[in-house]
Amino acid sequence: MPKTDGVYDYEVYRKGLRPAIMKAINFIILCEQHDLGHSLYECPHCQNFTFVWHTCKSRFCNKCGIRYARQLSDSISSKLFDCPHRHGVFTVPEPLRPYFQKDRSLLHELFGAVEDTLHYVIRKAGTKQDELIPCAVLTLHTFGRPLNWIPHITMILCGFPFKNSYSIGWLRSWIPLNLRK
Repeated sequence: MPKTDGVYDYEVYRKGLRPAIMKAINFIILCEQHDLGHSLYECPHCQNFTFVWHTCKSRFCNKCGIRYARQLSDSISSKLFDCPHRHGVFTVPEPLRPYFQKDRSLLHELFGAVEDTLHYVIRKAGTKQDELIPCAVLTLHTFGRPLNWIPHITMILCGFPFKNSYSIGWLRSWIPLNLRK
């Protein structure tokens, strides 16, 4: 149960807010404030100095999170193939969402479900002799635009599947060198 100033906050617990959420909110409130501290930089030539307030470094923060989102986006973009692609979203049906909210470990199962679906669809697109392998980037999101609980996976799918044993071998050797950095 969450504590506030050493006392259990039953109201927060009753509303279902997890301690991790309260911790993130507190860090965001303190971002670039006195409580997180600061660094002092001084010019050795003119003796001018400046304070740089420490940030919360939370990915949920409006100030800090956008920097991490851009870094992640740039990192992924630099590793993608330059090819036609498709964008898709796989959403959990509304009646099942409360189960995912109570047991967050189920969110991991969404990746397996999307992967199985992609393999099924790609296999149906080819002939029986083709060994087609989808190439995709999957990202988990747990909230929608209005900040409602709606777990879903966003997918960027390469516009062409890898088809023969040469391209599959090439892809398997390319991934460890380029995506695991």
